[in-house]
Amino acid sequence: MCFSSSLTPAFCNNVVDLKICDPPGVEEMAAWVGKNRHLGAGSGLQALGFQVDLRRRTEAAFEVVYWHLKQHLHEENKAVLQFSPIFVEYLLYKVARFSQQFESKDETLLEQGSITIQDQAGR
Repeated sequence: MCFSSSLTPAFCNNVVDLKICDPPGVEEMAAWVGKNRHLGAGSGLQALGFQVDLRRRTEAAFEVVYWHLKQHLHEENKAVLQFSPIFVEYLLYKVARFSQQFESKDETLLEQGSITIQDQAGR
């Protein structure tokens, strides 16, 4: 149970890989994300349109994303990605980082992506 400590998910992932502690379950990871909703995964959920103003909403949103990916990813892809609650937290962190790169005062992430696709199609 490394998530009951103050360790970050990235460090805990390493500790889990080394078999020093057990990996967190979905509920445990959701609780960590809910408690730390101001960090990357919470921002990723917000970028995807979830409301993360309350801890329980954030926990529920994390679980929705986890179970959706678990249901819809092919088994081969899950194996390659080492799909787990830690993976989903890391993915959401990356969503937040990626969306921040495209944000500007006047354009949303979706608008920015559409412009990029149109520019590439015109070449």
